[in-house]
Amino acid sequence: KREWREEARVGSALLELLTYGAALLGGYVGTAALMLLASEVSATIARQAERRAHDELSIALSGQPATAWVLHDEAEIELPVTAVARGDLVIIDAGAVIPLDGVIVRGRARIDERSLTGESWPSDKSIGDPVLATCAVLSGFIHVRVERTVDQSVAARTLDVLAQTRGYRAAVRARGQRVADTGALPTLALSGVTLPLLGPEPALAILFTAFGESMRHSGPLTALTYLRAAAALGADVKDGRALEALAEVDLVIFDKTGTLTEGSFDVSQIACFGELGADALLALAAAAEAGQEHPLAAAIAEACHDRGIDVTAPFEGDVELGLGVRGKSRERRVTLGSAALLALDDVLLPATAATWLNEQASSVGSHVYVSVDGECVGIIELTPRLRSSAPALVQRLRALGVRVEILSGDRRSATAALARYLDVDGFQAEVRPRDKAARITALRAEGRRVCFVGDGLNDAAALIAADVGISLLGATQVAIDASGVVVDRDLAALAPLFELARGFDRDLKIAAGLSILPGVLTVAGAYTLGLGLGSAAIIYNASLAVALTNAMRPALRRAAAQPEPPALATGTFDARAHGTSKAR
Repeated sequence: KREWREEARVGSALLELLTYGAALLGGYVGTAALMLLASEVSATIARQAERRAHDELSIALSGQPATAWVLHDEAEIELPVTAVARGDLVIIDAGAVIPLDGVIVRGRARIDERSLTGESWPSDKSIGDPVLATCAVLSGFIHVRVERTVDQSVAARTLDVLAQTRGYRAAVRARGQRVADTGALPTLALSGVTLPLLGPEPALAILFTAFGESMRHSGPLTALTYLRAAAALGADVKDGRALEALAEVDLVIFDKTGTLTEGSFDVSQIACFGELGADALLALAAAAEAGQEHPLAAAIAEACHDRGIDVTAPFEGDVELGLGVRGKSRERRVTLGSAALLALDDVLLPATAATWLNEQASSVGSHVYVSVDGECVGIIELTPRLRSSAPALVQRLRALGVRVEILSGDRRSATAALARYLDVDGFQAEVRPRDKAARITALRAEGRRVCFVGDGLNDAAALIAADVGISLLGATQVAIDASGVVVDRDLAALAPLFELARGFDRDLKIAAGLSILPGVLTVAGAYTLGLGLGSAAIIYNASLAVALTNAMRPALRRAAAQPEPPALATGTFDARAHGTSKAR
């Protein structure tokens, strides 16, 4: 297969060599020179547009801001990051993202460096400390002297590694080159047939408008433009082929916990069966869970904070892994955790607790049982927070004709309740991690085109098994590595990404058609109207212009939707800025 591809590329180059060689031998020197000039100008325009699209894509995927505020002559000017030079002073406020690598020369700040270093705890930075692009300033105010420009930053180098390991460049260029190579032999054949029938000029005209030739330029540009549009939505398409595959997906399967629901909980109900009231029960639970880092403990602590409950009760206890906590509070024996832990301690549920569980408890909630001195005194119900975008997302996907299902390892009652609420097409619950991948493989064997969305360690096999695996920003590293696309945790980009993928597929087909059109028109014109080289040049370059414009449509629409920046005051800054100034 590799050898065939290499031969195909040689065939495409050979066609170009034969075309200009034949023109020179036939005496069409002036015409050939004009054709070559027009072709090179068009190709240069395409390459420049492709390069700009690639630069914008690099900035977007790396999380790097598109602009930076630069201090110049006591004025702050907003510049594109590509226009910022080494040595410039960049001003960064709290809440902003660092645009370029550099060194702090003024101020102090607390900086979140997780995007590059993986360190979860923010770092305090001051004068002389280095800072990296794409890291967020949580608090403070700093002036940074730029040490590395946009194409030299740590973020850019990280993106380059990502592009190489995922075969990004090969995916962008593959289709355009394949179409151009495939058209070489038919072009040669038609030109050879035309030569004895109509003469050398019509035969050369057909060679100059080779079938599929313009796809070499319009194909990669279309791909890069759409990948840039995907990044603008908040979707990091790590593998260019994933965007093509997404256009054919007819089934989206979501993991439940951490994907459709957030990794956090809310205290939804507190049932009391003894002498303790709701606030006292919550305070006791918070004291027992103090120091624990799991989501249920965080939800209980947050509920105490929201209710203004002071958690000062002393608690000495031991954690029972996976079950709960046993200990003492003011000389009273306390057990806090699952029903299984209470059963181990021979604590019986009162009739009122059984009635509450049957009649009032939520089917999607998790329940923390509290017992004091061997008696169950209450139950705290915690429900997972559903992502606010999930209901609308499901409806938009279904409106696109995509079937939506849930595949979860959670218990059946909780999964069924969520499935009913979101009105999905189907669900499977209590599925073991290894069975998720088997389920997806079986669906693909049935002819389904499957996209799986998950974020956990146990989702990695399913992400790999799917036609398209989508993970969430901030998910486990294994899930991110196994996926072809990474989207923001709010899932807002998912439905627009499907629409974008279909537009990408449509425009690639249009680009392929436009690459064949000049050859078809030239052949037809040569045989019916006697068209020569001049007409062929006009047809080819007009078709290429239309193809390149079509390739840039997403970028042109985005540019048209953005308001024009305010004009600069005369003499404020030099011409490379083309930015705006602000007063502090």
